[in-house]
Amino acid sequence: MKGITKIVFQFVLIVTLVSPILSKNVDFNLNFDSVEFSVDQTAVNYLKEERAKILENECIEKLELEGIKGVKINIQFNRDFDKTYIEKVVLNFDDLVITAQTEHINITRKTVLLVCEMLKVNEGVIIIE
Repeated sequence: MKGITKIVFQFVLIVTLVSPILSKNVDFNLNFDSVEFSVDQTAVNYLKEERAKILENECIEKLELEGIKGVKINIQFNRDFDKTYIEKVVLNFDDLVITAQTEHINITRKTVLLVCEMLKVNEGVIIIE
């Protein structure tokens, strides 16, 4: 009898302690419609420039793996705040290195196609210097 009484008492004690927690109506709905915030445009532009540098380096590395060395790439994002996209990609071939493996192909065309593929842009944004 002592064991049953002890178990029943422990059960009642646990229910008594837990019931206030379970009876609370906690609303975790957060409404962000009324919250206003602002972002400094210079910070957005800085982030776009940093992203462009990363993409430029990635493109140069991939082009070098394809045997195309010495191409300089300048990626420019749009200046709009609402939407970010690549506005212009400038390819500079002044320091291009032509190896025996690549001298027979049209380096310019191959580079443009590779850059378009890597950046997922159309050829209209590519400018060749």
